[in-house]
Amino acid sequence: MAEAEPAIFQSFVDDGPYLQAAILCDRVLEERDGVLSAIRIVELFGFAGSATVDSSSETERPPVGVPIALLLLVMLRALPSRGATLGLQLVNPSGRRGKPTEPVHLEPAGSYRGVNARFEITFIATETGTHWLEVLLDEALLTRVPFDVEINVAFETRTTAGSAESTERPELASNSES
Repeated sequence: MAEAEPAIFQSFVDDGPYLQAAILCDRVLEERDGVLSAIRIVELFGFAGSATVDSSSETERPPVGVPIALLLLVMLRALPSRGATLGLQLVNPSGRRGKPTEPVHLEPAGSYRGVNARFEITFIATETGTHWLEVLLDEALLTRVPFDVEINVAFETRTTAGSAESTERPELASNSES
């Protein structure tokens, strides 16, 4: 006997709304006819660098924060005629959640009751790994958009004699500000 398919929230099946796309990209072009083009779709942000620390702080390396700027394009179709609110929440690799964005009210347009929303997001990443942008529709989770951050910092330890010793830091602090 075949297993029954799991139940799906009914309004998403019959009436919408439907997620057409949720894409992280460098920029979005909009042509005169309203057609959008997502340029440079990204999923990995890599950073490398070096830092010098005093020998007195050898046991504890300072956290490294890397500024990240993202553009998220969310395309929705079959919104209710009353509209809907759309918000975002960042989740870092250790599971810590950032403060949700202020929800934006969306009004559907056209007979397909669709809307395209662009969100510019900036934050300081302090963890290497998979981060998530949760897309919230009327405060309910609609989808998650993953992206990876790689931070590689070589630390040089300044000794009292003035010479430096290089060490790689495999793990970074997990006190991300979102």
